[in-house]
Amino acid sequence: MEKNVLDEMSEILINDFWHLVAHKSELKENQDFIKLKLSSKEIVVFNDNGVLVAFDNLCPHRGTRILSGTNGKSPITCPYHSWTYKNGELKIPNKKKFIDCDINTADINKLDIDFCGEFIFVCFKPKISLKEQLAGMESSLEVISSDISERLNFTSYKFDSVFPVAIENALESEHVPTVHKDSLSGLKLQDGEYSFLGKNSAWHTTVGNDRINKNLQAISENFDISSQYQGYRNYLIFPFAMLSSTYGYSYSLQNFHPTKDGKTYFSSRFFSTKIKKNSNVMDFFFRESIEINRQIFEEDAKICSRVPSESWSIDDLKYSREIDCRIKEYRKAYRLILKESKQNG
Repeated sequence: MEKNVLDEMSEILINDFWHLVAHKSELKENQDFIKLKLSSKEIVVFNDNGVLVAFDNLCPHRGTRILSGTNGKSPITCPYHSWTYKNGELKIPNKKKFIDCDINTADINKLDIDFCGEFIFVCFKPKISLKEQLAGMESSLEVISSDISERLNFTSYKFDSVFPVAIENALESEHVPTVHKDSLSGLKLQDGEYSFLGKNSAWHTTVGNDRINKNLQAISENFDISSQYQGYRNYLIFPFAMLSSTYGYSYSLQNFHPTKDGKTYFSSRFFSTKIKKNSNVMDFFFRESIEINRQIFEEDAKICSRVPSESWSIDDLKYSREIDCRIKEYRKAYRLILKESKQNG
């Protein structure tokens, strides 16, 4: 893949599309924040005394990074000159001393923010509404979001591959027996069914391991959820987010964001759904699930690092099977986006 084409596509996807970045349960209290890297930008979603605000993590004064870490609790105060955003207002020390400028127009660089149920989306320069982009997937996401209770784990690191390679790896299941033979392969996922809504896609499949099925069914009484599919679900929320779950007891939200150096900034949040009561059994289940997810993502990162950027193409797969339909639609979406970009000048 030519680097300039990939860079052009990345810029369009970053600026024009809505990005699923968080769940409201991660930002319950004042000054809670989530920060994700997206190319040269850092997206922050912040609880400003009960109001959620999204912004590019740069102080408007001298361009200093304001918040550090991937998540936590902190005021929006620049460590350089103490410019502070609070209660919807940017507070500037010694404001009267600024000359030859309209200091009253200074503000943090806010992003558009919208919601699908309890899921939080942000966009730099929206060309369409969030509802249009989700293209019918919003009903499923709304129900799922209402079942989520809290975040139990946050993991982030770089994939040593371009982001389309990392995403396409997550869109197909043929590699599972070889790459994930000691982790995901144990579920014995079946062929399942694929669905497409706009540029988004989903895969629903059953678990072929009878022992695991029985164990998962046995703990169902511990949960208070409305969205249960007795199998494995995986959603691509175009362009960079994926959501996956087995039996709806927990959800993994993954982001595959481009970096400036041609790699992929990967992050994963593990969410528990609503449970009726805490128990040692549930604690063990969630710990085991987090560990398995960690192993799966490390295996994904390792195999993706063996795919050089020039091996990926925006063109149709040269050799494809029926189960590659999600990859085919994914590349088709990219071709359409680039075509529309050229037509619009």
